Amino acid sequence: MSVLKVTFTAAAACSLASSAAAHVNWFVEPGTETLPNYSLRDPVFLLWAWVAVALVGVSVWLDGKLPTLRVAQSKMRHDFMEILRVFTGMSFLLTAYEGALVAPHKLAEGPMGLTLLFLQALIGIMLIANRWVKYAAALMLVLYAGVIFKFGLMNALEYAIVPGIAMFLLFNAIDDPVWRER
Repeated sequence: MSVLKVTFTAAAACSLASSAAAHVNWFVEPGTETLPNYSLRDPVFLLWAWVAVALVGVSVWLDGKLPTLRVAQSKMRHDFMEILRVFTGMSFLLTAYEGALVAPHKLAEGPMGLTLLFLQALIGIMLIANRWVKYAAALMLVLYAGVIFKFGLMNALEYAIVPGIAMFLLFNAIDDPVWRER
């Protein structure tokens, strides 16, 4: 394919593309009109919730039917866990330095916000230092509960990855090999 055809095709594709919507709130300029949220009773939400439940159900059913492969303790797995731990710690520490909780637009205000901010900084330091990772992961769950309490469940759901990372770190930091395998 010639360079001219590729350039023309790319230009045509770019001119036909629709505008993008930010997937998290802190990408949106303050005061900008954002897309409306769906309520929990909207038909579209209910439809996709049922699709998600069906996919989870099929996955659970397939998990019982398919053979279980043993997870190899490889260098790549170890390196991935180290990168996740350090980057999560750096993210928590830098966001705390900016005076925000979990994300730049969730500003830590008031006594509770300040307490959660110090907790977030402590978690970041613990993760970067590779000390007490189990306790840091448990404290991440406490931090997320505090974010839910301070900002509300719907606003906190945008960062549901935080408890996911916490559970991953917690399960991989278990000392007993039998429990870790489970």
